[in-house]
Amino acid sequence: MPDDVAAAKAAALRLLAVRARTAQELERRLVRRGFSPAVAAEVLAWCQSLGYVNDELFAEDWIRNRTGSRPSGRRRIEHELREKGIHPELARRKLDELLSDEDEQARCLELARQQYAKLSRLPPEVRWRRLSGFLLRRGFSPEAVQRALAQVDSGYESH
Repeated sequence: MPDDVAAAKAAALRLLAVRARTAQELERRLVRRGFSPAVAAEVLAWCQSLGYVNDELFAEDWIRNRTGSRPSGRRRIEHELREKGIHPELARRKLDELLSDEDEQARCLELARQQYAKLSRLPPEVRWRRLSGFLLRRGFSPEAVQRALAQVDSGYESH
């Protein structure tokens, strides 16, 4: 089992060169590569002291990416951040700072409009079911999904 701190630092830098990682991700990857938890913790502290690992910045970047290139709702983004090892309180705080309810609703509506065009030839019930399922899987709240469906499909409210 390699317990050499220099080797662990090199491994950490290689991991971080591929993409940014949370503290938990980096520590787990080092342990999985055979370094002791003590060495992994020491290397993690070293990376954090140099600014190579910063969970707050990671969360901000993740949220910006998920709301820009691949629109996702608040629930999905929070779940992804928690899976990456971001503390739930930090994830919620960053989401509150960077994703307002109005922004989330606008993204949900934009995505609903894009998908509606693809589903417009289907019977209304099928269209609503598929579109709402798609938006819910993307992490938008049921309320946001209902409002978006009502805006893109005038027949939805009578359902």
